[in-house]
Amino acid sequence: VAPFRTEHGIAGDFDGKSVSISMPSGTTAAEFQAAVSNFQKYISSTPRGIVWNVNISALEIIDLPMAGELYLLQEMLRERHGVMNLVGLRTSACDPVLFDRMKRRFRIASIN
Repeated sequence: VAPFRTEHGIAGDFDGKSVSISMPSGTTAAEFQAAVSNFQKYISSTPRGIVWNVNISALEIIDLPMAGELYLLQEMLRERHGVMNLVGLRTSACDPVLFDRMKRRFRIASIN
């Protein structure tokens, strides 16, 4: 499965065991939504049960729409028995209520 990069700079790479997704600072929910639409082909071409590490450490703001898009990606992966880890969730990037919701809904690989 070839690496990819969207027009907004969201990048993905598959190393044979996991997929790593990175989002540049300033990525909006709409840009991530467009990328997730493009991920459909990528998701179906990776083996079932793959771990997807989504690095959100560069995001300065995580709002409810962005959290919703992350949730949709998680649900798409679940259909293929995949797992999504959020890497680099920053306490300063979202309000405390949303931060608590994200901790309950997602597998968090690291919190900064």
